[in-house]
Amino acid sequence: MKRWLPVLLPVISITAAVSLWDLAVVLSRTDIFPRPHEVILAIGELVSRGVLFNYIIASLFRVSVGFTLATLVGVPLGLTLGWFRPALWAINPIIQILRPISPIAWIPVAILWFRVDDRAPIFLIFLASVFPITVSSLAAVQNIQPVYVRAAENFGLRGFALFRRVIFPACLPQILTGLRIAIRCRRNDRGKLRARLSDHRCQKRWKKVRLGRGRHAHDWTHRFVPGFPDSTTGTLRRSEVGLFAEELRFG
Repeated sequence: MKRWLPVLLPVISITAAVSLWDLAVVLSRTDIFPRPHEVILAIGELVSRGVLFNYIIASLFRVSVGFTLATLVGVPLGLTLGWFRPALWAINPIIQILRPISPIAWIPVAILWFRVDDRAPIFLIFLASVFPITVSSLAAVQNIQPVYVRAAENFGLRGFALFRRVIFPACLPQILTGLRIAIRCRRNDRGKLRARLSDHRCQKRWKKVRLGRGRHAHDWTHRFVPGFPDSTTGTLRRSEVGLFAEELRFG
């Protein structure tokens, strides 16, 4: 019986969760949230139309490109900031200003810059992932036991050799943990962006933005993004709070 527990317990918990889901929809009598069998029928319809596989490939492409770019930027940047303190003093304020901004707040900017195509979700996934990866890599360097560094220096390791043979291997477990957290926490942001970009009204407004020329371009932009100055002001306020909290943390 114990051999089957790793299989039975997940099956029981998933069955209970799906049953509660169905019961909640029935009791609430909502027409918005679907029941489990309706979701299964919708998946079957996508399969019958032959588009489900294309959707999966497109999503994997966007996530892979955005996350790979974030890794290529975030890991070296975090290691550099953690190892060279002057670089941390110079660049950390910029990171702490941008990091508290929700990736969803960048959606209007992504649409204005990259239009309604694959570049916009790739940009959002990159932004959503690069800061957690950078911070986790930075923390990994700062949490290294000093005894490792002193022992390596006693054996004559200096500079890049010390960094390559001691610092990076010691940081690798925490870096990998940061990568796993970043990729899992950004799935919802990717879905929200995809839903926003697929909105018919959003596409219609973008066509209006493209028609804006000269002195009318500013007006078209404000029609496309209602209240854009106010939302930008709110975003900057959150950035200031994030920077202030970081300064209090590190003194």
